[in-house]
Amino acid sequence: MDNVVFEINDYYELLNLHKALLEARFHEGLEDRYLAGSPIVSEIHSRIIKNLISMEIDKKGNETWSEWIKISNRKDYLEISIKNIIKFETWDKETNKYEIVKTYISPFTATDKEIDEIIEYINTVEEHYDKQRVL
Repeated sequence: MDNVVFEINDYYELLNLHKALLEARFHEGLEDRYLAGSPIVSEIHSRIIKNLISMEIDKKGNETWSEWIKISNRKDYLEISIKNIIKFETWDKETNKYEIVKTYISPFTATDKEIDEIIEYINTVEEHYDKQRVL
């Protein structure tokens, strides 16, 4: 396959692409598991944030994204991510729960402890409730 190069050099174009992905991946009532849980879309979204940070540092000498990208500061997006994991994923012994959580919360970041807490919460919900009642 030929390499495809897609380039955005304008900060505000990239920011708006990020906003579009954010809306598409984290809106209430999402029905497309391949959008919310896609490792490819997740990676693209993370790269967009990294580029926004880099562009901001180049332009202003500092960045303002560090706190914004922490999932612990974005309970609204965390809640939607958890609902989508419960709705779309089936957990078993072979499931890499850590990677699934990272994919669904991306472009946000979390510590290993926070991811473990999210996994524990989802395990508890799945043990005690029918998926349809939670959603």
